[in-house]
Amino acid sequence: MNPRRFGLREYYLLEGLNAFGTNVFFLGVFFHARVNHGFSDTANLMLAATQGAAYVASTRSGGRLADRIGADRSIALGLAGMSLALIAGWHLQQAAWLFAAIALYSASTALTWPALEAAIARAPGQAALARRAGLYNVIWSLVGASGFFFSGGLFALDPDTVFWAPLAAHLLQLAGLAMLGSLWRQIPPSNQGESFLSRPVESAGTHKSQNGAEGWRGGEASARLALHEAAPLSGASMGAPPPLARLAPLSPPRSNATVDLKHTLSPTARANYLSAARIANGLGYFLFGAFGALAPTIGERLGLGPRLAIWLVSAYLFARGASFLLFWRWSGWEYRRAWLIASLILQPAALATAFAATSPAAVVCALAVLGVLSGVAYSASLHASLDREGGEGEGSGLHEWVIGIGVLLGPLAGAAGVRLLDGATGAGGLVAALGAAVALAGLMPLRRKWSGG
Repeated sequence: MNPRRFGLREYYLLEGLNAFGTNVFFLGVFFHARVNHGFSDTANLMLAATQGAAYVASTRSGGRLADRIGADRSIALGLAGMSLALIAGWHLQQAAWLFAAIALYSASTALTWPALEAAIARAPGQAALARRAGLYNVIWSLVGASGFFFSGGLFALDPDTVFWAPLAAHLLQLAGLAMLGSLWRQIPPSNQGESFLSRPVESAGTHKSQNGAEGWRGGEASARLALHEAAPLSGASMGAPPPLARLAPLSPPRSNATVDLKHTLSPTARANYLSAARIANGLGYFLFGAFGALAPTIGERLGLGPRLAIWLVSAYLFARGASFLLFWRWSGWEYRRAWLIASLILQPAALATAFAATSPAAVVCALAVLGVLSGVAYSASLHASLDREGGEGEGSGLHEWVIGIGVLLGPLAGAAGVRLLDGATGAGGLVAALGAAVALAGLMPLRRKWSGG
């Protein structure tokens, strides 16, 4: 008897639980370290850098393992590692174990996110790939934001919420996998090592391409997605995964205006746009990587307890999710330089405002702006990385590698600022200044010869 196959709904549920757990832990652990272990700003920033380093080191191998042993088994192995890390961090009270726990947890997420992407691509159903991809991004961002927001009240009652709440989510995921027997399903030999970059999905409106394979192509619909070789940074997604390689938030069938714009660009102009988009995306993770680790201190400066400070940070997460929702539902924004220019110029300014503001309302507004701009940069980078004829996996892998570099270097820059400029405000100033320099580097490709747009 063949075990029941998971469908899209089941995998989206697994994705949502994964986003909940990773956001609560990756962002909440800084508050736990501050309250329970008295971590300084520098210690929290190094904790964040540990997460980034583990992510950079493990994402490529995690993606390959998911393709080799199958999606469900990879998810299960990753969840087991994540659960073990949470139990260790929860019950081993020495502060040093937090570093080991976050490293193991971050490395283990590399086994879950790429596998979830592959599973959603293969799950039976009539939904086009672009819709699957767009909904995937909306789910991980908004569910993760909601989970972290609601964890604020629980954290006020029990700081160990950052361990047991994600652990409960991951145990539910494991139970769901085991209940349907998915752990033991063998992947057909013909699918071993198969790339999902051009895997067709039967759906109304599909047509034959020139080589005879069914699929969505070109201007009629941008419906390819990649089984990324890198996992998303999730909450520190910083997310993310996102973070992280997630499914591309590709648009629904494009308008003629969008198609015409794409085809008016020379290959050089498109390459310049891609370079700028990747820099803008890495910049967003660089900036928020520093802020997330210093959020407990920012909250204390504003007179906020951990619960309200957690809600403060959630403004960034919800705003980023809203931008993903916009770009999932609306086509026509692709290859518009104005979006990228705004993202590059305004992200450092938004971060500087968040660090320097003296009222919670001003910080919330600054973080919301930063979240929207980060979502713009992420969407542009991932879309341009995948919008190519062949080699999409390579493009998405570099997209995620840049995210990991941002997650690693942002906290390191923040730690240097704390030491050299005496405190979180000085650290924010240094990170914003370095971010402005990165933004100038991102603007340079857009100043070169540009055809159209």
